This record gives sequence, C-alpha cells and structure tokens, in this order.
Amino acid sequence: MITITPLAPTPPAVPLATVKDRLAITTAAQDAELARLVAAATALVEDHLRRALVARPWRLVRDRWPAGRGLCLPRPPLVSVEAVRWRDPAGAWQTLDPAAYAVETAAEPGLLLRTDGLPWPATDGRPGAVAVEFTAGFGPDPASVPEAIADAVIELVAAAHDEGGWRLPAISGRLAETLAPWRGPARGRGGHALRRAPLPHPGAPRRDRAGTRSQPAVAGPAAHRHRPCHRRR
Repeated sequence: MITITPLAPTPPAVPLATVKDRLAITTAAQDAELARLVAAATALVEDHLRRALVARPWRLVRDRWPAGRGLCLPRPPLVSVEAVRWRDPAGAWQTLDPAAYAVETAAEPGLLLRTDGLPWPATDGRPGAVAVEFTAGFGPDPASVPEAIADAVIELVAAAHDEGGWRLPAISGRLAETLAPWRGPARGRGGHALRRAPLPHPGAPRRDRAGTRSQPAVAGPAAHRHRPCHRRR
C-alpha cells in the first residue's frame, strides 16, 4: 500500500483580500468564515487535481522499494526531497545517503532516482517500510499558483457564499473542464492507488522557495505533461 500525508496544514491558494475584492465584500464581519471556505476550497481543488498548490512538506509511505531504480513522488510539482528512510531487517530506521540518489523535479510526477548503481537496501518486509519526505507545490505563496487554478478556488468560494449555506459545491461541469488539463495522474508507480491521509487544519506558514506566478510555457495548461512512472533500470 502507498499513503501520502501532508506534514503541514493546507496553505490557502488565494489571499483572503483577493476573494473579498472579487465578492465585493468590504467589511470584516465574514472574514473567519471566508478564510475557512478558502482553505476548504484549496483542499478540494488539490484533491481534485491530485496536486499540491502552495508548497508544503509531504510524506510518502510504501510497503517496499520500487522494482526499478526510479520512485515516483505524487502531488506534483515536486520541489525537493528532504529525506529517504527505510526500516532495516533489524527493525531500525535508516536514512539513505543523498549522494545515492538524484531528484527530477521537472517530471510529473516527480522522480527519485537511485544513481549509485546499487540495489535498494533490504527492509524488514513489514508494511510501511519505506518513507520519503518531500516538498511539493507551485511555490511558496498564493502568487505562485497558476491563475486558472486560483480562479477555480475563488469560484467555489463565491458559489458557497452566494447560496448562503457556506457549503462548497462539487467540482463538476464547466469548472471540471477548466481544471482538467491540470489534473495529475491518478495512480502511483506500479498501478497502486494512492491513499490520502486526513488533512490537518489550515493556517500554518510555509518556508520560502524562489518562484513567481507559474504559467504554462505554451498556450493553455496542457504544457504540463504527465509522465507515467515506467520502470527504470
């Protein structure tokens, strides 16, 4: 089994001030509820796209190493890999030397590649024996999120606000079509479904990473091409 867990709360993909401006709200009376909606809409869009929006840390847990030399990391775009750990045959956690692997952040999903020519180290064979901690997202703040995705978050918040029930609608119809080119791969390496652990509550700050508002290199978000995780030997 493969699980993916966020290690920090979901940062909002759109500033509260931007949402209020789009909704023509000039008072602070609804700020708390709007902030909650923005956080919930961000998480909803992230899950729909299978992506991270504003960068934050994640943990991928696997039962075993991949069959080849490449290990796919979900929730693109990948920023960096902080640690690769495994539980050895004695049951003790070990950390793989960063010199033994390379990271491909341009790939979607991102890739962790064994580069020293050695096999993956032996584990104790029990579930959850491999863990990778990494950072993923478009950038360190809402300005890094592509405009089409940010607009989708605002549209969800606006729909909930207009209905007066403060409940987000489902992503469907025209909105789903707009987001479709940004949607990430549904399955992890080897066809295993990725299971999402529960999200913590929104509101934590994130560490900086250089980056500006992300835009496709060619017309439309189809420039972000998904690469399947074929076995690399």
